[in-house]
This record gives sequence, structure tokens and C-alpha cells, in this order.
Amino acid sequence: MNTLPHVRAKARALALQLLPARFRRDERGVAAVEFALILPVLVLLYVGVVDITYAVTANRKVTQVTSAVADLTAQAFEVDNQDVQNIFRAANDIMRPYPTAGLQVAISVDDFAGANPPSPRRPGAEAVGRAQRTQPPTIPAGLAAANAGLVFVEVSYNFQTPARFFLPNGETYSSQFFLRPRVGTTVVRNRS
Repeated sequence: MNTLPHVRAKARALALQLLPARFRRDERGVAAVEFALILPVLVLLYVGVVDITYAVTANRKVTQVTSAVADLTAQAFEVDNQDVQNIFRAANDIMRPYPTAGLQVAISVDDFAGANPPSPRRPGAEAVGRAQRTQPPTIPAGLAAANAGLVFVEVSYNFQTPARFFLPNGETYSSQFFLRPRVGTTVVRNRS
């Protein structure tokens, strides 16, 4: 009876000695371990791609809003309060599905005197919008014509990514657009 515990002890010792070799030969579960190691990298990559895609799309939408608002304003001879509200509604519709709370739009029409080079006669005199421009725009050479108006639209948008992974504090996108009025020499602001 004394030999049985002794044999069991030797068997346990031998099993412990062979355990590392058995683990080295056993390949069951390798795929699960590899997946567990790679999963965090794949999740970070996916979230990063989603964040960057949302940011690029929001930036493109800001450019589209700027172009559309300038185009809608330049098509009119006269703009009243209802027209302005409709233009802002169109800007909000273009920005969807992104939230529009951070969208700032400033529309102004500058009339240029006959000076050479043309200088604004009433810079920002017809400014309307959710945001007034903070400084006069730098007008590209050759765009300002004497005795003509120029529609200037400036849009800025405070964007927050859904995951806030790569842009934790958000990003501000802005765009400017110049157009000459299409119907007359200027766009008149009717405040009624």
C-alpha cells in the first residue's frame, strides 16, 4: 500500500515534466489567441476609418452649403426675409444627416465703385445670416468689377465626430464663395 502513493507522485512529476512539451505540440486554440491579439487593432482601425470618413464628408458638405447659398442668393434680383429663411432652410437640408447647430452662414453683397482698382462702396452693407463676417473678405484679383455687386458667402461648421477618437475636440470647417449677381448688377435686400 505504500507503493501506490509513491507511484502516483512519480506519475504527477512525470506529467508536470511533459506538460510544457505537450503544450508546445498542442495547436488547439491558436486561432482564438491570435484573434484576441488582433481584435483591438482591428477595432481601432475601424473606428478611425469611420471618424475620418465622417470628417471628410462634413467638410465636403460645408463646401456644398457655401456654393448653394451663394448660388441661390446670386440668382435673385431682390432678397426679402422669407427668401433668406428659405436659403437657410436649404443650407440645413444640405447638411443633413449632420447636426446643424454648429452651422454658421454669413451672406453679404458688396457694391463696387468705379475706382481703379475697384474698392467696396458698401462693404457688408447687405450682410444677413446667422453669423456676421468678422473681417472684409480678400477678393481674388479680377473678380471685383466697377459698378457691380459681388455676393460673398462664408460658412463655418463646428464638427464633432461620433466616436471622437481621432478628433476628440472636434474640428471647425469653413468655406468662402464669391459670385457675381446673375440677374442685375447687385442683389437688393428687401427687409419687409
